[in-house]
Amino acid sequence: MKFDRCFGCMEEIHGYPCPVCGFDPAQAAAPNYVLPYGAILNGRYIVGKMLGQGGFGITYIGWDLAMERKVAIKEYYPSGQVSRNPGSRDLTWYTNEQSRQARQNGMQMFLKEARKMSKVDNLTNVVRVRDIFQENETAYIVMDFVEGETLKARLDKTGPLTWKQAKDIFLPAIQAMEQVHQAGLVHRDISPDNLMLTPDGRVMILDLGAAKDLAINKGASSAMVVKGGFSPPEQYAQQGGSGSWTDVYAMAATMYHSLTGVVPPTAVDRMQGEPVNWALLETGGVPNHVIAALQNAMKLNARERTQTMAELLSQCQSKSAHASRPGANHSGSQKKANAVVIGLAVALCAMTAVLVTLFVKAKPEPQPAPTKTVVQAEPTVSHVEPTIAYTKPTAPSSNPTKPTASTVPEETQAKKPAVNVNDIVSFGHYEQDGNRSNGAEAIEWLVLDVQEDRALLLSRYALDSQPYNSAYGKTTWEACTLRSWLNSTFFDAAFTAEEKASILVTEVDNGASQNNSEWHTKGCNNTEDMVFLLSYNDTDRYFDDRDARICTPTNYAVSMGADTRTLDDGVTDAAWWWLRSPGENETQASFVNFDGTRYTNAVGNGYLSVRPAIWVEIAD
Repeated sequence: MKFDRCFGCMEEIHGYPCPVCGFDPAQAAAPNYVLPYGAILNGRYIVGKMLGQGGFGITYIGWDLAMERKVAIKEYYPSGQVSRNPGSRDLTWYTNEQSRQARQNGMQMFLKEARKMSKVDNLTNVVRVRDIFQENETAYIVMDFVEGETLKARLDKTGPLTWKQAKDIFLPAIQAMEQVHQAGLVHRDISPDNLMLTPDGRVMILDLGAAKDLAINKGASSAMVVKGGFSPPEQYAQQGGSGSWTDVYAMAATMYHSLTGVVPPTAVDRMQGEPVNWALLETGGVPNHVIAALQNAMKLNARERTQTMAELLSQCQSKSAHASRPGANHSGSQKKANAVVIGLAVALCAMTAVLVTLFVKAKPEPQPAPTKTVVQAEPTVSHVEPTIAYTKPTAPSSNPTKPTASTVPEETQAKKPAVNVNDIVSFGHYEQDGNRSNGAEAIEWLVLDVQEDRALLLSRYALDSQPYNSAYGKTTWEACTLRSWLNSTFFDAAFTAEEKASILVTEVDNGASQNNSEWHTKGCNNTEDMVFLLSYNDTDRYFDDRDARICTPTNYAVSMGADTRTLDDGVTDAAWWWLRSPGENETQASFVNFDGTRYTNAVGNGYLSVRPAIWVEIAD
């Protein structure tokens, strides 16, 4: 079938590059796992270029052959769960037999997104769903294609808006969300990248994928959806009781960001004392009644917050709105109410991952906590010196003590035990519990190898979340930004000068011996690193089986974007963590999946975790 439209913009063309948008398939750099250009879905939708990708889906521009119009096609593609061979349409799921039901549940929840959106199809400011179907071992949603740019893209180009500019965007958006609420839905993910500005001046509400039907379980959510700076405290709890007030907070936070150019502190940080800088609004000439409206809408205590979009709209339009002035003290009764809500939210944050979890995948039974030696390392200029008696490892406490000389009675104190493989040692400090006010926590390391006077250490927990490379495309361990980050930002943050002196500069083998044996891709030049990642082959060498590779992230890593899945015990959240080895091609890198299997992902994905490795000198 001859198709004379551009796969980039779906306008008619007679050859590439496209005279309208400049797109040229021969020059376009796209991940090799996307659908091929020109693929036909459901017998009527032609697939074009990828428009964007989230943790659970890929969105393409498309063409509806039956209706002869542009469409947006969203494909269910949960990163880290599936793959697709270049040029193929079918997905390959590498989950085990036990997780088939979890996979189906995830797919059904994806399709449920379309059904939610169809409840508000009659609203002119909400993207309309046209079709849903299953094909290629996955599911698809077809929506109207909206021309324009997101508010985020606009702000990236123009910087902060004046109130005169902002009100033309936000007053219609607030009115649209009031209608969404009246239809019985809460969006739960309002932010600058989910408001689309069209050429004809309309504001469209995008991505109701996180929406919650208020008729179900009274709005309580079994899956957390959190976007730092824009989500209120109740979204950090799995049973947070979201409602219209949840979207009110997010809309006000989006307005604050648009007017100041600054993302507000996260709800967690605000609960721990970090203030919103309301003075930035005054400096920008925002009217006092609008500042008051935003203060009322962003109160941490949901009961005291503006409850509906209609109220928020009224306060933004009325000069009689009042709120506490920037920096003013709250009343004693308000402090008490806030303390109850904040205490609950912080407790829930400590127990749960602050991430979008759409389904639970079946996993191997977690192993019982090990009964290995915990050696507290007291760093000196030349070695890691264990000084504490044997104890059973535990998860990092929310307020651990710094390494000090042992206070264990002499008769029970270990006599400087040697560091052995599988010991847990403490060395360096890094933020882990997500509470910066109590300082960084001691880093626990798993001893993987001991060679005479040196030991190979791997962080016991995933400490942070970073992309392998800051941009998508071809890269290697030698050139990637993650290597640079580990040996500069992380290195400086985690270790004192004395501790740094104990860390050896390692010639990291990236040559033929480290080629990816699974996908037969080649490594790169050897590198000299103080901090590095394990290779694909290292995970065979140092771990007995895949269960041993399962790793949990710190609360801080989760707050930085680390994606997780809950293990079968219903408690443990496991992370995906990067390896330095190449993936199935030059645009991907290897990683360890949450269930301990290994796979490959695009280097620019920022939701994978980091487990640093170091060689250190040890006591004789």
